Amino acid sequence: MNQPVKQKYFRYGGALYPYELHIGGVKRLNLRIRSDGSIRLSVPRATSQRQIDAFLVRCGDKIADAVARIQANKSAPKPELPAAEQRAKKEQLLAIIQACHRNVILPRFAALNLPMTEEQRQFITSPTAIRIHPMKSRWGSCNVKKGTLNFNLYLIDQLPECIEYVVMHEFAHFVQPDHSPAYHALMTALMPDWKGRKAKLNAKN
Repeated sequence: MNQPVKQKYFRYGGALYPYELHIGGVKRLNLRIRSDGSIRLSVPRATSQRQIDAFLVRCGDKIADAVARIQANKSAPKPELPAAEQRAKKEQLLAIIQACHRNVILPRFAALNLPMTEEQRQFITSPTAIRIHPMKSRWGSCNVKKGTLNFNLYLIDQLPECIEYVVMHEFAHFVQPDHSPAYHALMTALMPDWKGRKAKLNAKN
């Protein structure tokens, strides 16, 4: 017997996500994000919409991150810029990141006065290295053990508030290396509107 399928939508972080709702045939809620970014949610037949909505909210960050990675992988420009243009863009983006570090990152961390190890404090104050290069599926990454940061060259084409969000996102990982609730709480303390900035970044790409 075919399972009933409905086309539904849910809103998270300012973005609207379509999903297929498959009813019946499973014992627990089962979320799948396909390689093309489409979302399938299978639920037991007796599941209420309220339970579905609550489940999707709990999975919101996972869905947003996965869809953003897939979209970035599809739409990120190919690294075919002439060498001189790449150097110019790298210098421009590095200057923006350094200004963000000086004017946004450091003051906000200082205002929170978080308990940190000496190594964490050192990496936030003065990262070991900031590298910029074309990246296919990420806007940024960090190595919390070495204190290094990597940023996508094409971040230079994003809105200033989105660049600030990505930079804050990576620096916050020096304190919370995962994407746990504690990490999201830290991001909210450091940048209360980070979800809106993230939604803008995802919507533009």
